[in-house]
Amino acid sequence: MEQRTEVLVDTTIIIDHFRKLKKDRTVLWRAFASFEKLYISAMTLYEVEFGYERDKRPSELSELLPFLKLLPIDDPTARQAATLHFRFNRSKQRHWNSRCLYCLNGFGASTPTSHTEHQAF
Repeated sequence: MEQRTEVLVDTTIIIDHFRKLKKDRTVLWRAFASFEKLYISAMTLYEVEFGYERDKRPSELSELLPFLKLLPIDDPTARQAATLHFRFNRSKQRHWNSRCLYCLNGFGASTPTSHTEHQAF
């Protein structure tokens, strides 16, 4: 099996990193040590910044952004994701996640997340 060199970091991983005092014990820290390139999605940027706004706290994300590549959502990807999301909801399947839209865009990175069924490493 081919070793991955890049990874898409989930929102929960960013939040976990900011909440923990011992940063060297976070999944994000391990991702920085294990992968050449780390990405976050535009959705992750939105979700983290929204949380800081909601909590009326200054954002810490700017500390990490120089080390992360931001993946935008283009028009065809957003439209196809909306169609698939609708189909999943209509079929009563609850496995849809907004980050799934990056799969539609051909992004082949692993995605570390705190959800154990999706844990990448």
